[in-house]
Amino acid sequence: MSLTFSPELLNIRRHVIISGDRGEGKSTMMLRLYRAQPNGIGVCSHKVYDELSSPSPQPTAPNDGVVGYDLCTLPEERRWPLARLTSHLHDLQLSFPTSDTISQGRFVFSQQAFDEANLYLCNAITGHTPRVWIDEVGQIELRDAGFAPAVRMALQHGVPLVLCVRRQYVERVITHFFPHEDLPILYDPFLSL
Repeated sequence: MSLTFSPELLNIRRHVIISGDRGEGKSTMMLRLYRAQPNGIGVCSHKVYDELSSPSPQPTAPNDGVVGYDLCTLPEERRWPLARLTSHLHDLQLSFPTSDTISQGRFVFSQQAFDEANLYLCNAITGHTPRVWIDEVGQIELRDAGFAPAVRMALQHGVPLVLCVRRQYVERVITHFFPHEDLPILYDPFLSL
């Protein structure tokens, strides 16, 4: 069930899923909520654009100049490459020259980037962080890769999660990660009623 969200809901120890379609602003919404109440740690993805294009408010092409994603830690804002189109792999190879990769859709993801993110998140979980924020959980995590280790550790330690999940994967993510947990609060601010 989707509901109207207020940052005060983050005061209760419940998991939250922010859902929406690609490009609807899930990451932006997560960052807005985090900055309104910066409790815990997390990772957020930022779009990387081709140097010859700039982000436009309305998508006009399948990738609209997006050539990949960088990962950014919260609250420190340390940033590193996470995924690139095959035509732009040089950033991943410079940052992680020996990394294995994961192909998903049109992007190639660095396994080492995920490993660093999971280490960051899991260290905070065992250090008793009050909440973990992850942008985004999807097909890779449904194969128990990507951020899945951090999601599972947070659940094992009873640490509330805030996850960005594409609308089409919400049911599968809930079934996969929360079968014995209380259902997370679903926040879908972009759903047309």
